[in-house]
Amino acid sequence: MANDALQSTLRGEEENGYAAWEHDPMGTGDLLGGKRQLRGWDVSKAAKHFKDLEDSVKELFQGTVSDELPWIS
Repeated sequence: MANDALQSTLRGEEENGYAAWEHDPMGTGDLLGGKRQLRGWDVSKAAKHFKDLEDSVKELFQGTVSDELPWIS
């Protein structure tokens, strides 16, 4: 891979990949939430996969961040 292509790839990964999580740690914002939608995710899929989770976790998968998530004290 040429150096220019490598630098472009690294920049893209930082801006649209891991750096996005620093600003949106729950992944519910426009960028990360939008990526999820582009991949075909919708809240109806959450219903069958996450039926036994706590309500605050279910809400997270619907894009709402709660102060009552089990791993946040």
